[in-house]
Amino acid sequence: MKNYICCFTGHRDIPLTERKKIQKRLETALLRLIDQGVCYFGAGGALGFDTLAALTVLRLQERHPNIQLILVLPCRDQTRSWLKEDKKIYNQIYSK
Repeated sequence: MKNYICCFTGHRDIPLTERKKIQKRLETALLRLIDQGVCYFGAGGALGFDTLAALTVLRLQERHPNIQLILVLPCRDQTRSWLKEDKKIYNQIYSK
C-alpha cells in the first residue's frame, strides 16, 4: 500500500468569524483524504491556517491513530516574536 502525504499552506490571519467554518471544511476534507489513504500531514507550524490544520490533524488522530502530523519548520526560533498564548499552542502541537 502506498503512503500519501498532504501538506498545508494558508493565510496567517483568519478572521474569528470564519474560523469555525474553515475548521469544519478542513475536517471534512481531511476525513476524505484519510479515507483515500493519506496518512502523513505536513504543516509549517506558522500562525493561522498551519496551526488550525495541525490542531485538526491531532484531533482526528484520536479516531485515526494511523495518521501522523509532521511539522516542517522553517527555523528554530520562528516563535521568537509570537504572543505568549500563541507560543503555548505551538508548544502543545510540537510536543505531540
